[in-house]
Amino acid sequence: MRSYITLLLVSACFCSNAQKLSSYKKFRTQVPEPSDLVYTKDYSKFYCVSDQGFLFLTDTAGHILKQAKHTGTDFEGVFADDQYVYVSDERTRRVLLYDVESLTYIKQYEVMYSGAANEAYEGITFNKKKNCFLLCIEKNPTTLFELNKDFQKLAEIPIKSVSDISSICYYNDFIYVLSDEDEKVLKLDPTTYAILSSWKIPVTNPEGICFDAQGHLVIQSDKDQKIYKFNLAQLP
Repeated sequence: MRSYITLLLVSACFCSNAQKLSSYKKFRTQVPEPSDLVYTKDYSKFYCVSDQGFLFLTDTAGHILKQAKHTGTDFEGVFADDQYVYVSDERTRRVLLYDVESLTYIKQYEVMYSGAANEAYEGITFNKKKNCFLLCIEKNPTTLFELNKDFQKLAEIPIKSVSDISSICYYNDFIYVLSDEDEKVLKLDPTTYAILSSWKIPVTNPEGICFDAQGHLVIQSDKDQKIYKFNLAQLP
């Protein structure tokens, strides 16, 4: 119990002392009501999802190249591997799979959750350290779901000291969580999910997070319909 309390105090300390970042680049995306985004395997394009239930392929300047024919209700999170693009649909409690090349709809999984309709699956990624998928619950409470490759729930992990979770990604052996309401990025231990670092970002309504090939932080704003880039390597 004592170690758990210590972990919460350390996490709270990191959040309260978040360093402020300044973007070195920003540009507008053509995607309407953009939620989450992730690079293609070669980093030459983005897969991007919209609140309107659309999946797009765009270039790295945000211009739409292709749109999936199969649509959903409220697409909020996106992740891609060598075979599929995985999309989380918040209101229907589903994870949809699309072919990475054609954006053809393949299948879907239902992941039950009884919380509020618009406070559910805001992001999806794969945790290589634990060999499981992660779905993030936006709030009440902010939680990570660990799931196996058949999207069966393995565990629920509460994330403290953050008002909400609007996106999540795995990069360079760490988990990164985005908070819309706090306008922060949190770096988590991939095994314990303890908060290791945090950064304040000057972005309104941030809902998408990923990293480019050079390790620059990429944040997408829904309200501004813009993509911002930050250089984490400049921090001590």
